[in-house]
Amino acid sequence: MTLNEAFETMVLPCKAIRQGTLSAARTAIKRFTTLVPAVNAMGIEQITSRELAMFKVAWATTKLKPQTFNKQLRHIRGTLRDLFEMDLITKLPRCKALPEDDPEVRIADGHEVEQLYLHAAEARWPKNIATAATDYWRALIIVAVTTGLRKSDILNIKKPDVDLSRRVLVYRAVKTGKRRAIPLAPFACDHLAALMDSSPDGQSLFYSTNSRRQFYREWHRIQKAAGINPPVDVHDLRRTCGSHIYGFAGLNAASEMLAHSSVAVTRRHYISTSTAAESLRPAVDSMPNPADILRRPNPEKSPPGGPPCQN
Repeated sequence: MTLNEAFETMVLPCKAIRQGTLSAARTAIKRFTTLVPAVNAMGIEQITSRELAMFKVAWATTKLKPQTFNKQLRHIRGTLRDLFEMDLITKLPRCKALPEDDPEVRIADGHEVEQLYLHAAEARWPKNIATAATDYWRALIIVAVTTGLRKSDILNIKKPDVDLSRRVLVYRAVKTGKRRAIPLAPFACDHLAALMDSSPDGQSLFYSTNSRRQFYREWHRIQKAAGINPPVDVHDLRRTCGSHIYGFAGLNAASEMLAHSSVAVTRRHYISTSTAAESLRPAVDSMPNPADILRRPNPEKSPPGGPPCQN
């Protein structure tokens, strides 16, 4: 049984895999077997660390980024780990990731968020819903930037999920399936309350569609009207929330707010370098300045060669 056959017939039936993750895993296996053709003729028990090392060497001949290799390597090793746990292979192959620079985190500054909110008045979609398109987009922007929720989770918010009296949102994450609760800002509650009586199906607060094109076409139109360049992705508002929480309450709080399994993920992918630098400023500004001695009325002078030795 080849790696691809094992993934399709053994791993998939046993795991609930999101469509995006499924597509990425299939792409990773295809890239692996393309760059290391010998794997196509191997059984899964024959794949060793040597084949993964060959994959890394062959990657150097491409123009693809190290980040892409590391992501695909994680999917390949994840599949092999699943097969190992099923006792279908006896040894888990190893391979070190390629070194990569920290990505530049795009966040929306306060002015950009204000302009997005203001120019949501230009929205014309979604149509045929009880609330105005402007209210829909303004609520979405506010919720995204104050909760750090993924777009899929925002569009999945239901009336029973929102407790306006306690200002709490309880939801089940679409990506991880985990149920959690997060606090809501007072003005976020105001925007959600405005959607309560205009639910498209009596339960959902945000109209959702299977057409990504419609959603993003309107999102880009709002940004164009707001004059935002480079553009801000909806996920960048999640990063904006993470950076704000980090600057206010630290890394652990930001990781908790974003529901990350590791603070390393939060620090690497959600905290902007400028925010991280500003978080250090109070400590840096508190450092004593040795040159202050020159501004004292009678500075102590040491003899040439430094202070005398103490016996």
